[in-house]
Amino acid sequence: PYYGYGWYIRPGKRLAYYHGGGTFGTSALSAWYPDEQVSVVILSNISVLPVNEFWSDIEKIIFNEPIEFPAIKTIVKMTTEELRSFAGTYSGKNQELNILLIGDQLFAKLGNNPPFEIYAEDKMRFYARKVNVLFTFDAGANGKILQLSARVGDEVHYFNKK
Repeated sequence: PYYGYGWYIRPGKRLAYYHGGGTFGTSALSAWYPDEQVSVVILSNISVLPVNEFWSDIEKIIFNEPIEFPAIKTIVKMTTEELRSFAGTYSGKNQELNILLIGDQLFAKLGNNPPFEIYAEDKMRFYARKVNVLFTFDAGANGKILQLSARVGDEVHYFNKK
C-alpha cells in the first residue's frame, strides 16, 4: 500500500514520496513533499553513505525541527606498529571485512566497496568520518586481535579475524 509508480509513499507527520538506491560506489535518494512543494535530492559517490540518516537530518533543517549534531571526535594517535595489529581479514555473516594498513593509516573495506579511512577513538575503537560506523576490536589474553564488532546505527555486525 506504500508503493506506486516507482515511488514509495511515506505517510505520517509529513507526507513524502521518495525513492532511493545505489550501486557500486554510489548512493542516492530523491524525496518530494507535495503539501510543502519541496524536493530533496541526495547524490553521493560513496555506496555506504547513510542516506536515510542524511535525509532525516536535512528534513529537520528544512522544516525547522530540532536536530542533534554529531559530536566532534578527537583522533588518538597510534604508532604504525600498534595499527598493524588491527590489519587483516575478518569474516562475518556472509561478509568479508578487510582492515588495511596503508602507510600509517587504517582503512576498512567491506566486500567490493571502496576502502574508507578509520580513525582511533581510543586504543580499541575506531570510527569513520564518511560512514556512520564504529569498530570495536577485541583482543585475547595474549593481546592479539581476535574479532571486531561494527556498529552501524542501531545494528551490530560481528567479524572474526582469520
